[in-house]
Amino acid sequence: MSYGPGTPSTTSNTAILTVTQPNQKPAATISTPTVQSKYGGGQVISYSGSGSDPETGALPGTALSWYVDFHHDTHIHPAMQPTIGASGTFTVPTSGETATNVWFRFYLVATDPQGIKDTTFRDVFPMLSSLTFNAQPQGLQVVLDGQLFATPITITSVQGVQRNIGALSPQGNYSFASWAHGGANYQTITTPTITTTYTVNFDLSPALVLTPVADAYVHSGPSANTKFGYSITLITKTTTESAWKRETLIRFDISGFTATLGSAKLRLFGGLSDKNNASIQVEVHDVPTNTWTEAAVTWNTKPTHNVTIEAVKSVVGIVKTYYEWDLTSYINAQKAAGKTTINLKLINTGNNKSRIDFNSRENPANRPQLVLTPSSALARTNLDGELQEVSQMMESIFLYPNPASGSIYLDLNELKGDAVVQILDVSGKLVLKKEFEADKMLDLDVSKFTKGIYLLHLNMNGIPATRRFVVE
Repeated sequence: MSYGPGTPSTTSNTAILTVTQPNQKPAATISTPTVQSKYGGGQVISYSGSGSDPETGALPGTALSWYVDFHHDTHIHPAMQPTIGASGTFTVPTSGETATNVWFRFYLVATDPQGIKDTTFRDVFPMLSSLTFNAQPQGLQVVLDGQLFATPITITSVQGVQRNIGALSPQGNYSFASWAHGGANYQTITTPTITTTYTVNFDLSPALVLTPVADAYVHSGPSANTKFGYSITLITKTTTESAWKRETLIRFDISGFTATLGSAKLRLFGGLSDKNNASIQVEVHDVPTNTWTEAAVTWNTKPTHNVTIEAVKSVVGIVKTYYEWDLTSYINAQKAAGKTTINLKLINTGNNKSRIDFNSRENPANRPQLVLTPSSALARTNLDGELQEVSQMMESIFLYPNPASGSIYLDLNELKGDAVVQILDVSGKLVLKKEFEADKMLDLDVSKFTKGIYLLHLNMNGIPATRRFVVE
């Protein structure tokens, strides 16, 4: 370094300037599963891949990470958490989602020494099979994954995925006999790799087992204006204490029984509420009016009953069991009078400290029954055609709009009769119940429902149907 004439010069120390290329992004490459890969439930899918870095070359397995997402329509669910390595395996679940618009997405993430990442993915779609469910006689209903369907019905299912099947029994005068492929009534099948038909066989039952179309209990005193029609329990109690009396009302539709009646038995599942009484007699009385509804009846609005005791039975102890009342003479008299529905009132005899609790038709198990046994084995004329016709009619029910946000409309076309609608959420919780005459359009307000999937169960004249809808 020089500062001018006569000035001594000075030289600085040597400095090295290194110029490097900017760090480049690595590249992740999936080898397996291949683009053509398909999956089925229970299948073990092998995944493998590699990563390369322009600066350092091939990346080690520790620089590679995999994760898997499960796609259902527009929804995404994690299927495998991030896993380190160049390869590994993933086992497809056999249960859970039963829809067919699903797939798995395999992600590979490659990370270079400087922390720069590259992500790639590969979609693997399901292998599908066609399943047909039929019944002998045709037209009877099967249960598939908790929903009722009239036969025959054909669905598409992911191979290897488990499905829960069964048959509603009894249906009219038919009871479950067997599946053509064997096994219990309610069972789990694995979707096969080929088109398959599952046929359930029914036997003509010697008895027609009816469940109530309406039931309720009423309570005196402070609860005289309270409605108990949707309780899972039917209660009876007779006492001198005016605030604690209870009576039970039950209605059955007997129009489907056209044979000569051999016997009729009312069956109720219940027992005493405590041990204050060893046993209590329960009387069955005829209610001549058909105007009460389980949605509205109270102690103050209950219908009057005939004083004649049609049947009496003693309920003994607190352990619940089925008790039976013989109503053969009563039902024959009602049929002879042209009645198609019967209304019963249950009243305890005497003054008792204990009450009696019976299961109602809203109870998930051991519901009330009216068992009608014909005097001959042929209980109903042309029952095959009747049931198939009813099933076809129920299939014509139209529910719209779907999805819905404000109201849904249930159009029953030309169907007529008493109908009960129940709406349940995906957890099985009852969120709405309504009774109505089936000769009109039903408007159901769902504006306050939480967004999600709901099941609408319709029971009309004792025949059930199910529809699924979505609230947005």
